[in-house]
Amino acid sequence: MAYHHDSAQKLLVKSESRYRRLFEAAQDGILLLNAATGQIEDVNPYLIKMLGYSYTEVVDKKLWELGNIIDTDLSKKMFGELQANGYVRYEDMPLRTKFGNYIDVEFVSNSYDCDDVKVIQCNIRNISDRKRVEQKLHKEETRYKAVVSTALDGIVTINSAGRIIDWNQSAERIFGYSATEAIGRPVTLLIPRRFHDRHHSGLKRVLDGGEHHLNGKITEMTGRRKDTHEVPLEMSMAEWNDDSRIFFTGIIRDISDRKAIEREIEAKTLELTKANIELEQFAYVASHDLREPLRMVNGFLTLLERRNPELDIESKEFLAFAKDGAVRMDGLVLALLELSRVGRINCEFGQIDSAGAVAEAISNLQVQIQESDCNVEVVDSMPMVTGNHDELVRLFQNLVANAIKYRHPDRQPVIRINCDHCQDGWQFAVEDNGIGIAHEYFERIFWIFQRLHTREKYEGTGIGLAICKKIVEFHGGHIWVESDPDHGSKFRFTIPDAGATEPAELEMKGAEDDAAPSIQEATPIRPHHEGPQT
Repeated sequence: MAYHHDSAQKLLVKSESRYRRLFEAAQDGILLLNAATGQIEDVNPYLIKMLGYSYTEVVDKKLWELGNIIDTDLSKKMFGELQANGYVRYEDMPLRTKFGNYIDVEFVSNSYDCDDVKVIQCNIRNISDRKRVEQKLHKEETRYKAVVSTALDGIVTINSAGRIIDWNQSAERIFGYSATEAIGRPVTLLIPRRFHDRHHSGLKRVLDGGEHHLNGKITEMTGRRKDTHEVPLEMSMAEWNDDSRIFFTGIIRDISDRKAIEREIEAKTLELTKANIELEQFAYVASHDLREPLRMVNGFLTLLERRNPELDIESKEFLAFAKDGAVRMDGLVLALLELSRVGRINCEFGQIDSAGAVAEAISNLQVQIQESDCNVEVVDSMPMVTGNHDELVRLFQNLVANAIKYRHPDRQPVIRINCDHCQDGWQFAVEDNGIGIAHEYFERIFWIFQRLHTREKYEGTGIGLAICKKIVEFHGGHIWVESDPDHGSKFRFTIPDAGATEPAELEMKGAEDDAAPSIQEATPIRPHHEGPQT
């Protein structure tokens, strides 16, 4: 008997030792209460550390006498439930540490008999971190719902079965279905029937691990409203996972108004293009046909002068003014004809050696270059560009001729032509050391018939730079000037890599007469009913 007693005693000691180790090593706070009085009989180290009290400050006090129990009434109520039921659990038991900090805890208590004494064990778990995470999640969810509910775009989420699980107010406005009507139903509800097979095959492909053609992209598509009317949409799609489940969220925008505006703009652009073509054809034909009556006017003025040698000096001066006006008018008409030809005559695009175009332009201007003692410098490396050879030659020729014309009287003219690669293609520059241009005229100089100087000082029609601008824009580029008065000018223009604008097709009536002689070369033509001669 003594042996068995000693063995049982050893087992009891071992069990108590094991329990004590668990009690002291537990990562939850543990209180042992007297079930009859509510007096604290023992407390483990974790709870002591959690609350900041010493062991002696806690033991022998009743639960509601402890200053860390914020809600005393709740504490007494809990103790009463423990006595009556033997179990109680509270999710949000509020505790306060000795230092005044607040802790959210989960409080679970059980009662049991120990040596014929009823004991209550209270397990207290600090859930402050979990509560903070839950509060943060709740705040984010509230913010998300606020954003989704007030978003101007429709936001629709579907699951891997293709059924709608989330639906905001804007989706209701776009499609006409309320959330109650939409949630739980297949997303094909919103897709015209002719696109159902494409939707099903695309969803299956993605779920099988294939490529998601819409993910992260903005795509235009057609939707179907509750009233069966179709609506143009713009959608961006995102795929996301939650516990190995796949979901798809689409942000959807009704672009009906935008499409209507685009159609209107397209119609207006077509009308404007047609009007521009008609206007350019009119300008071409008018300028071409106007030259013949001008030649006739000048010819008969010459005959009048020859057959009336007795005219006084003033009358001869009047005739000279009239002839000069006719010649200048012919020059303006010829310039207008040249402007209307840009992009209309021999307008095929191809790969052009810009160095060759520059060399040809300089060759055409050799007389002016030699007479003005001008030094023209061209950078060694000039690129191949996509464009029209004749137009590019004319562009360089006009810019170089412009630099020669407006050279500075007190220094030898120097013209530099260079080129650099830019973001969209090539940027050319024609730089001179001439008289320069004031800033306020940087735009005006590219307008048609705009002159900054009198004809007596500088000859010309005021259309050369307008032609340059039209040639550059015909190639899809942009032209501008950088200059200061008395410090020369630098004309820059760009030519895109791809050549930009497609040449327009337009038949020009009377083009076979383009080589008609100028007024100075014309022979006067008599009308059929010539008046009496004097």
